Amino acid sequence: MSNTVAKFLETDQRTIYALLIGIDDYPKVGHQLKGCKNDVQAMQAFLEEYALGINLQIRCLVDAAATRSTIIDAMLNLQVAKAGDSCLVFYSGHGSRGESPPFFQHIDIDGKMESIVCYDSRLPGGKDLTDKELSHLTWEITYDSVARKNKEIHLTTIFDCCHAGGNTKEGVQERGISDGAIPSQLVNYHGHQAFDRQPTSTGVLYTPKRGPHIHLAAAKSTERAKEQVLDGKRRGIYTYLLLELLRSHRATLTYTELQNALYIRLQNEKAGQTPQAEFILEQGDTSTFLQLAPLQRPAAFVVSYQQELAAWVINMGQVHGLTPQKAAEVSFSLPALGRSLSLEKIHLSHSTLADIEHEDKKSVFLAYLQALPEPILSIGVDPVADYFPYLSGHNSAYFKLVKDAPHLAHYLAFDAHQLAIRHRSEDYLLYKDTQAFSDAIAPDYIRILEKIAKWSRLQQLQQQHSYIKDQHFELEIWRQLGADASVSEDTAPKEKVQPSANGIEFDYVWKKHHRRQRMEWLEPAVRIRFTNRSGKTLYIAGLYLQADYKITDRFCPITEIPPGKSLDFQYRTKKGRLYRSLFLSIYDELEQQGIKRISEYLKLFISYKPFDINPWKQDGLFSRLSPTSVDIQKTKGIGRPEDHVLGGDRDWRVIDIKLHIQKNS
Repeated sequence: MSNTVAKFLETDQRTIYALLIGIDDYPKVGHQLKGCKNDVQAMQAFLEEYALGINLQIRCLVDAAATRSTIIDAMLNLQVAKAGDSCLVFYSGHGSRGESPPFFQHIDIDGKMESIVCYDSRLPGGKDLTDKELSHLTWEITYDSVARKNKEIHLTTIFDCCHAGGNTKEGVQERGISDGAIPSQLVNYHGHQAFDRQPTSTGVLYTPKRGPHIHLAAAKSTERAKEQVLDGKRRGIYTYLLLELLRSHRATLTYTELQNALYIRLQNEKAGQTPQAEFILEQGDTSTFLQLAPLQRPAAFVVSYQQELAAWVINMGQVHGLTPQKAAEVSFSLPALGRSLSLEKIHLSHSTLADIEHEDKKSVFLAYLQALPEPILSIGVDPVADYFPYLSGHNSAYFKLVKDAPHLAHYLAFDAHQLAIRHRSEDYLLYKDTQAFSDAIAPDYIRILEKIAKWSRLQQLQQQHSYIKDQHFELEIWRQLGADASVSEDTAPKEKVQPSANGIEFDYVWKKHHRRQRMEWLEPAVRIRFTNRSGKTLYIAGLYLQADYKITDRFCPITEIPPGKSLDFQYRTKKGRLYRSLFLSIYDELEQQGIKRISEYLKLFISYKPFDINPWKQDGLFSRLSPTSVDIQKTKGIGRPEDHVLGGDRDWRVIDIKLHIQKNS
């Protein structure tokens, strides 16, 4: 039975909707490719093989059928998807890059906009389909405009194309053509009527909405994606390796694991392209591809062979809290080989592994952390309590159980026959299962304690000796009180503040809400701007450590900042709106216990080298991972092999910003 359809149809069962687009026969001879339709066929074959027991609908647009209007219509056809469904938009063809018009340059740091080249894009009167329009289309697919909420759809977009000019040499063809066809008038953009509008003294700025999704791309914005003959057929190198990895692990890799494996594999192919992954989806990092298979194990680190180093590497390094002097104290288990692994040398985002031999250098293994050097978090327990034997039988690399003492911040205690994890400072509850404690739920407590310990380890992370000095960047911070009392975030009063070791105070205020027109407690907000003053490209990422132990990069995913350019931290609401006022709040779960003041932390990572902070991210005790804002040009594991893997001990720096949030009664 064929899974291909002419139009997606609504169903009452769980469905995977796949829109597969491939363009080889562009109207202009010099633009023609040879492997895009093969990529579409390979993706279709993979889905039909692994979407077992799931209703699968595949709609293919190839060559002349893949015009700008038909691609837009087909993406809008994905609106039939309902909560629990998975959607895939796969594009294989040319990509391009052009000048961003003034009304979008607050989004595009480098002044460039990316686009995909539809079949008719370069015909007279034709236009590319831009990243701003694709952003808006993801919102139209995932947002229920009637119920005014996200539809809880799992949407993945994959683009095997590049965003720069290309040519052909050595049998490898590049999937990019010359700049152009970027509309200069707002009216020529799909969905422009719904773009957010922000008047400024120099003109009106527009921001498209963006829906929650996972975005995978074959190359960074300045690189060229390649196609070549693989297994006897012309194929996109990225799509070929992506499907090869998924098949070798029977579709059980998470997106983060897939991205980490692809990064090394593409380096080994010397394709000169760096895969990108952006998670604009709650819990996107821990989902398997299209949710084809349930994740029945913890998220893992990825072990792969790096040819230029002639060594096996794992995606954990200095920015994840490992120090080169303590490499021998770190160990991982590798179930596939039935053994433990130790580290040989710790680099910026990766470490080389000692004493591992395996003939197949294309293999990718999953490894699990076994041991970390001190400091690891001490959790107070009663060694004679009934729960102790259950918990002591579960080892963790992040914490240890010790006899409770007054100086320990976290401790365990029975509360009405249920085991509670409590914080000592004001004796508030962090976690308590609804069931009476037993061996069956002990792993849940271990998982929660590991979140707390991991958060505490990150809070303590420092880099004392760095090449990056204060004069190499400018960090500006503004405090906004009662921003929701104003017409917009830009008219809300703000004052510049200086970070200090004691932290910055943020108070709720009792004011009339601008939209609701009633008196209520209004949250404070912070605005942050980072400017590169170094004369060299800098990479920055911000990890926000919430009071409920969530760690997220929602305000500042890893971003490449050219010299002299600035980045405003930002986030999107669940309704797709973009804000630069970062609202701060006390969680209901804490306030109900009488907590009126909390402290949260922003950990800024700055480096001359690209790096990856994904291993730090985690859900909170009261909140899930929030969407990551991706309107700025950012990178996930980019650069030459020697840049990424061999980053020096002093090529990075950490800045701490402590935020105190309080509500005075």
